[in-house]
Amino acid sequence: MLLPFRAAALACVVCLVPTLACAQSLENFYRGKTVNVIIGYPPAGANDFYARAVARHIGKHIPGNPTVIPRNMPGGGSLVAANHIFNVAPKDGTTLGLIVPTAPIEEKQILRIVANATEVGKMILSTPDTPTERITALRRAFDATTQDPAFVAELKAQRVELGPMPGEELQKLVAEVGAVPPDIIEKVKAIYPLN
Repeated sequence: MLLPFRAAALACVVCLVPTLACAQSLENFYRGKTVNVIIGYPPAGANDFYARAVARHIGKHIPGNPTVIPRNMPGGGSLVAANHIFNVAPKDGTTLGLIVPTAPIEEKQILRIVANATEVGKMILSTPDTPTERITALRRAFDATTQDPAFVAELKAQRVELGPMPGEELQKLVAEVGAVPPDIIEKVKAIYPLN
């Protein structure tokens, strides 16, 4: 059964348990590539603006400086975008995304139950099975982007709040999910129904 939570989709953010890295250097891998930022929202609005701002700035912080293209993929409360990210997009670090944090996911992916959902906020995520070194590079690029004066100024000018959580912290939250007992999940369902 699927269960929506404000931060549940964050379980897959750039902190996914990465796979073993390949031997190719990060700079060589990303040079000349296009990184797609899939936006699970229609154009306009704060979330679209945020994802587009990330897309405008993150490329200069990724080794090899790939071209970064934002692509809106609204529909089904970000389910269309989430399906694309997790089931269609290449699993190589060339796809990032911003989806509704309440997008449905499996129960085992609940992040610290509803009360802690506000810790997460907006998230930029990547595909599952992305090689470890690329996840690390994308995390560092995102961290650098959030410190980039031009990015910060752009968000401030649009009054978009920035409160990033490092991928490693997010991964710890995800790891806690596996320890959530079924009886607690049932209590959460009673508090936070599917409809």
